[in-house]
Amino acid sequence: MASKSNLLADISLKGLEIAPSQIRGAVRIVPLLRHQVRNDLRLLRRSYDEDLAVVSLAGEMTAPGMKYFSYVPHGLVLSWTDDGSPVGAFGGQLFKTDGKQLNYGCASVRLMHRMVKRESSNQLRFLPLHLAMEGFLSMFFSGPDIAWSEYSKYALSHGLGSRMESSFSGRYIAGLEDALRVFEIHSRQVEVLVFVAEALASAFVVPTPEDYRLLHNSLLEDFYGELLYQ
Repeated sequence: MASKSNLLADISLKGLEIAPSQIRGAVRIVPLLRHQVRNDLRLLRRSYDEDLAVVSLAGEMTAPGMKYFSYVPHGLVLSWTDDGSPVGAFGGQLFKTDGKQLNYGCASVRLMHRMVKRESSNQLRFLPLHLAMEGFLSMFFSGPDIAWSEYSKYALSHGLGSRMESSFSGRYIAGLEDALRVFEIHSRQVEVLVFVAEALASAFVVPTPEDYRLLHNSLLEDFYGELLYQ
């Protein structure tokens, strides 16, 4: 297993101003503000209401036919302009239908293609929680860097195969929902650091203050570890 690093030390705060912390119970939220905001990059939320998502990983350097199964509460759509002009406001853009929805009575399923998918020349849809989870699994469960003779040819050629991890929704973290509801959102806030019992639970940053206000409550749908839940 790879060695763990100090995650807080690896977060760059360049161009950001730290606002006073807000504390409620075991939850401490640190707002981060940006002085110079550019509107040629915007981030919008796309909600999914299905019980389960099946994401085809074809074309992502995986074995043919490999799929990713998980609960996917939402995706994010990144839009930008090449000439520095502002991106169209939320509600003024047209979005394609994302995937296919199937209803089996007892459960609904969404079929999707790739964790990151380019929808137009200046628009990208990605699944943020699951890219983070994939990065976590790759970092800490990827096996040693040297080619041990005990490894089979398949493992060396195709990786370690299926990997899995469990997590808890932010709605199960005691006090987090109440804290997000009552804490002040600053006018220039674009990021937040969330601490639970003084352990870093989440670092969330978006391009503009308008994006942050729309995505503030999505922290409740984020992935959190078992120790934070306890």
